Amino acid sequence: MDAYGILSLIFGLLGILSSYWYVGIVLCVVGLVLGIVGMVDSYMDSKPSLIGALLSVLGAILSIFFVVSDMDSDKLVINSSKFGGEKIETVKNDDFMRFHREDGEAEKAEDIEIPMKEAEEQEGEKTTPSWIDDSNEVERSEGTVIQSEENAEVQLEEIAEEERKIEKSENENYSVQILAEYTLPDGINWYTRRFMIIKNDSNETVEVQTSSIAYGQDDSMVSASESTLYALGAGCTSIVYEPFETDKAINRYDTDIKTKKDEFFESVLQDLSYTQNNIEDGAIFQVTNNGSEPADFVEGYALFFRNGQLVEYESAFFIDSDGELKPGATVSKQLSAYEDYDRMEFYLTGRR
Repeated sequence: MDAYGILSLIFGLLGILSSYWYVGIVLCVVGLVLGIVGMVDSYMDSKPSLIGALLSVLGAILSIFFVVSDMDSDKLVINSSKFGGEKIETVKNDDFMRFHREDGEAEKAEDIEIPMKEAEEQEGEKTTPSWIDDSNEVERSEGTVIQSEENAEVQLEEIAEEERKIEKSENENYSVQILAEYTLPDGINWYTRRFMIIKNDSNETVEVQTSSIAYGQDDSMVSASESTLYALGAGCTSIVYEPFETDKAINRYDTDIKTKKDEFFESVLQDLSYTQNNIEDGAIFQVTNNGSEPADFVEGYALFFRNGQLVEYESAFFIDSDGELKPGATVSKQLSAYEDYDRMEFYLTGRR
């Protein structure tokens, strides 16, 4: 009879059944040793020893698995004089039964809360569970909500006031007048250029926006264009240029002009002066900044006329390498015409 094999079977089975506890691994180790000894000593029948050894190995694996699971579980051990020197153990709900299996299981859950309450009462502290409403906290929360709502209302009122100011500025019509307008076909039926001479009659620096539709000889639409003139100073005169891409002859224009106070740029036209030195086929213009600050994007337009009709134009920027005309500086440019002309007009644009 294989006594070692029988003992190995017994210890292996006990080890599997008790693998949920730490003692199971000890039983499995004993069963494995007995099974190995039984297989060595048994010459006739070693099946009980072999089965016992396999059961012991299986039990050992299960025991190790549960040991590792216990080590990974989230346990919290509190041992403090604050709780009257008692040791309170709390674990996750998932691991509660295994951790307290030999000590009364579910009764421990009640024992955890009692020392905590007693300790808190001794120290005069009150701990309110998260699910119980605290009237003081509610009042403070309501006060915070009310304050936040008041701040939001104030911000909304400020935004609305700012929008009203912008809308008023956009809708306010600053008086400008068109002194003259000229049309110049390019001669190759690609573009027709339109120039408008505009004077600001208001007391503010304005931004002038134009949007135009061109109509042909049969009064049908043939093209459209738009332009913006920035920082036209009070009482100043400048030029607006609109290019129309069409090969048709233009008979008339329908133009919408919008003006508003320029909130971003300042006028420089009142600070600029020029001298015109006529030469053959054009003129040399010398533009000077008489102000105390640089002028940006200063551009000059020379319009050439014959018998009252615009026959040619040329433009140039009167700026230095920094893109500006500095205070007291003068920039000279030659503007020429290839067509015969009998009169010339010159206009400046710019801003800062």
